[in-house]
Amino acid sequence: MQVATDRGFDISVNLHVDDATKGGLGGWRNTLNFNPVEPYSGVSNVYIGVGLNNAKLCGCILVPIIDQREYLAKFPAAFEEFDLPAIQALFNSAVDYIGLSAYIPQASVRFEACALEGLMTRLDQEFQYYGKEVHWIEFGVGGGSSPTGDKKATTAEEAAYTPFFGMSGPYTRAKDPFVLYDLSRPSPYLAQGGCDYTVAHVYIWNLESWDVQALYPLSTTSEGSYRDPVITDLIDSHNGLQ
Repeated sequence: MQVATDRGFDISVNLHVDDATKGGLGGWRNTLNFNPVEPYSGVSNVYIGVGLNNAKLCGCILVPIIDQREYLAKFPAAFEEFDLPAIQALFNSAVDYIGLSAYIPQASVRFEACALEGLMTRLDQEFQYYGKEVHWIEFGVGGGSSPTGDKKATTAEEAAYTPFFGMSGPYTRAKDPFVLYDLSRPSPYLAQGGCDYTVAHVYIWNLESWDVQALYPLSTTSEGSYRDPVITDLIDSHNGLQ
């Protein structure tokens, strides 16, 4: 955090509200011992948001389902009940922004920039109801075709349609799907900050085959790297690091 603030960046904390007490989740997104209202090294007043997972309400169940209609049909049976007043109170008064895991399927690699707003169009009524700023808290293309993390896309169209699937483990040339897919395709949308909607902030999901900046050790091996110099330069330029 100190490095970020020294460079003039703000800090946002996105809350993944998982039930760590049952269901086998084990609190995998709740393991950071961090109080967002407590000053750390003089840093306080952290921006707090809560995240939604793409067209799915939760990223932890029914993961193999790609079609959101099938997902929504099966979702009610996965949870016994919802405390709707508590959910509304959370969005209305407890958070500063709504975060989206914005892995937005595209049927073609030759999509127009504004087609990336398909997700927000489907959630338009909810956004207007809560009146919160929107952040894309996860964005990227994993280049996979299965939730198992071991099947790469064989065409660019396949990679574009399942951006939320990627390749697990250390980089190998055989697993690298990005000889097929132009990762810079979404950049015009991000550069203009939206079309019908304003996306205040976008955060790249840097993990395994999504790690286009090669921030993690597994992303670079003797066989090569997932690092994309064009995307890295775009990010650095946007963040004022060049």
